[in-house]
Amino acid sequence: VNALLGALVLSASTAICWLCGKDPAGGASLSLHSLRAGLLGAAAAAPLVAYKLFAWSGAGQQDNPTLAALKHSRTDVARPWLVNMDARQLTAHVVLDTLPLLFLTLPAAQAGLTSAFHWTSMAIQQSTGLHLSEDVGFSLALVLTAAVSAAVRSTELMAEPQQVQVVRDAVANADRYYRLTTNSLSSSSGSSSSQASEAECRARAFKAIAISWREQESEVTSLFATLAVLDVVYLGGLWHVTHDMTAPCVAALLANAVDYHAMWRGATTPGSGRGGRGGAGKAQRSSSSSRSSTQRD
Repeated sequence: VNALLGALVLSASTAICWLCGKDPAGGASLSLHSLRAGLLGAAAAAPLVAYKLFAWSGAGQQDNPTLAALKHSRTDVARPWLVNMDARQLTAHVVLDTLPLLFLTLPAAQAGLTSAFHWTSMAIQQSTGLHLSEDVGFSLALVLTAAVSAAVRSTELMAEPQQVQVVRDAVANADRYYRLTTNSLSSSSGSSSSQASEAECRARAFKAIAISWREQESEVTSLFATLAVLDVVYLGGLWHVTHDMTAPCVAALLANAVDYHAMWRGATTPGSGRGGRGGAGKAQRSSSSSRSSTQRD
């Protein structure tokens, strides 16, 4: 499946570049120049690899709870297809998941956007006499591509609408649910005022947990989108400097290999558990119990 999707993405990238009169390979070739670009890409990958190793390490996640939540969320999302892979399959998956999308993001998207910018700049020059350089067009196209890429990738970690609705229902029914359960558990002892106070405290604690879950989900999504923007801008700048896609391809493969290996270990290690979105499941169970109690009442 990954091979088929990769082929389709590469075909679309090639078609876009061909229509815009650009090189689909982005300057990459079987040459000494591409070899030097690959070595430069490996060296340029060092800061990306170093950051990712730190982000996936226990020390990095201990210092930053958002990084820990991001780790759990990404591992949970990738778990279904990583859990049954061996090392060779994982390597193939990294290549097929990285290179086609990178060629679509850089040569193809930049070809289309810079062509559009060229036509727009010509119209501006004819009407105002203002000349905009190609570097400005490339920078604008790269920033726009990074923004779109981040918006698309952030949807991977967003809570599903059903989860959000479950949390909202649970929060809306929290006061009634804890009032009913507290009264039923403490009907034989304690005054009504103490029972009401205990129910209020429980409901307030549950609402705080639900709000914390939503805030954490928003922080994780924002961090993931920010990292996606930086990745695209960094790799795009590397391509612009070398004029050879070999450099960003090598850098992206090395950086993504760290991510996928960490997610693979998290998905295949026995007893690693699931995390990141557990609050939604708890909220869903509480909401179901709340509705059941309301119906019995």
